[in-house]
Amino acid sequence: MVAVSALSSSSSSSATETVEPGGLEDLKQALLDSVALRHPRVAIPTNSTTKQAKYLNKTPFLFFIDHCFAIKGQGTVLTGTVARGKLSIGDTLELPALKQQRKVKSMQMFRRPVSSCQQGDRVGICVTQLEAGAVERGIAASPGSIPTFTGAVVQVEKVRFYPGLVKSGSKMHVIVGHQTVMAKILFFGTPRSRGSTWQQQQEEESKMESLSVSTSDNTSGAFNYSNEYLYQDELYGIEGRPARAELFGDGGGEASNGSAQPSSVEDHLVPSAHYGPQWAVVQFDEPVTAPPDSLIIGARLDADLHAAACRIALSGHIQSIFDYSNTRTTNSSSQQLLHQLKVYKLKQRLGTVERVESDGCTAICRGMFGKESDLTRFIGMTVRGGMGGSTTGVLEGSFGKSGKFKVRFNRKILMESKLANQGVVLEYKRFVFDADKRRIAQ
Repeated sequence: MVAVSALSSSSSSSATETVEPGGLEDLKQALLDSVALRHPRVAIPTNSTTKQAKYLNKTPFLFFIDHCFAIKGQGTVLTGTVARGKLSIGDTLELPALKQQRKVKSMQMFRRPVSSCQQGDRVGICVTQLEAGAVERGIAASPGSIPTFTGAVVQVEKVRFYPGLVKSGSKMHVIVGHQTVMAKILFFGTPRSRGSTWQQQQEEESKMESLSVSTSDNTSGAFNYSNEYLYQDELYGIEGRPARAELFGDGGGEASNGSAQPSSVEDHLVPSAHYGPQWAVVQFDEPVTAPPDSLIIGARLDADLHAAACRIALSGHIQSIFDYSNTRTTNSSSQQLLHQLKVYKLKQRLGTVERVESDGCTAICRGMFGKESDLTRFIGMTVRGGMGGSTTGVLEGSFGKSGKFKVRFNRKILMESKLANQGVVLEYKRFVFDADKRRIAQ
């Protein structure tokens, strides 16, 4: 809050006396601290205490190149726009795609020499000993600030004009910076109990619009490796339900109800609608060199050019990067990030009660596991049984080697004859990116 007055009130001042407005200088400084705009030839001192100068001094330089040409006797000129940070003559500039570093010889803005450039500037940067033909559109940056990676976690939103389904496990063209590569995408989101209703989403968006605040700055749904997330079969739009597949020729509308048809005993228990934030694990077919917070765009560029349909399916910002390549060591820190990702599928196993022991609490059940199955991972898990699953018990272990198992219920089971051959259900979470593919939990 900045206190401002266009006409300062004072009991000692007369009506004819000129009164200086109060607080305007403070307001101007507050506005300058909040934006990163300046005249292209007015430099900000490096010892300035403004928020803008502090930001520029600590932020790695990032430059988007749109043209490159050679000048005889001078060097090679890279023209483009400064996305962030600050660069001065004599600084070292890296071209990540070429794995080369060059010293900055000179710079020009609108044909006038300058000694430095910063965020928002259009500038030509002259470097030496660089082959102009090796550079097209791309990026230049502070040394070591731009990584190369093969996978990323991205917070995504579906483009509302895209009429088709975007299924988990499908491939599409993904645009990152100046690169377009094929990538496999898997979606996940918050569990059902942590989502929000369509009305709540609308209210939040209305509030953000009235305040003229970008929703991309909202951190309430920020990604966190310590949280657990639910695997989702597809990318949901703002309407909270799958789009109509038949509009895009993906074949069939069987998923229009929002859930896949059961295929086995261990089916996915996926919600039919989702209004919370969604993320995607993106696995690139080839390495990508880009800033770790880049915007990505997913598109079906292989779709019919003449179809009256939008081909851009999704967009989002990278939240985390990792190396998904199977040819590299699995002990790398980036591989460990992938294994730390707690995305789970809800599974269930079904069995039946064969008989009840004499204590009235222990039941011998069958049909949930195969012969000689290892039940170690399931011991101690909660099992539901009885009419409507109202009776709960704990799986104690196997009974023989035929796949039978023992369940101890928390109260005596009455009317054994009625309980016999009734179903018992074991529900649990299986984590998709676990290193040994065996981690489960309830």
